[in-house]
Amino acid sequence: MNKKVAIAVVVAVVAVVVAVVVSSGSPDPVDIIVSSSWDGDSITVQVSTNVPDGAIFITSVLEGTDWDDDHAGYDSDFVAVDGGGYSVVFNVADFAQDVATLSITFAPWATNQPESISRLYRDGARLELKEGLDATLRPGPPANPDRRAVDLERIIHRP
Repeated sequence: MNKKVAIAVVVAVVAVVVAVVVSSGSPDPVDIIVSSSWDGDSITVQVSTNVPDGAIFITSVLEGTDWDDDHAGYDSDFVAVDGGGYSVVFNVADFAQDVATLSITFAPWATNQPESISRLYRDGARLELKEGLDATLRPGPPANPDRRAVDLERIIHRP
């Protein structure tokens, strides 16, 4: 093997090792900033986050505050992070109550997540919350407690 080929092989191996070491580091703790507004028949939810673009969040709105109320209006959407955030608008024309509950969930293990997101968070095992964030880091089921998810709820009132 000549020197040029040997040097190229060594450089390629070093590049692969560096890429693996850099990509194997833990992601930053999840930070989520939520703002919402209720205007007429619409609730708009805006989310800023440090979770990488492409990650899927489940964003839901419930009429009232009782998740067990089978008669409460409910809507949900799967939204991808783009440019560090996302926005979603819910039609709440059928809501009779003047209060609603917003629910936002990030589950890196969900089947609709891009593989890169699942890998980055190791299906939830690397999932951490930014200190002071008003959210919950929910453990997975007893059979797989590392399948953690981030849950965040907010109450919003009709003006």
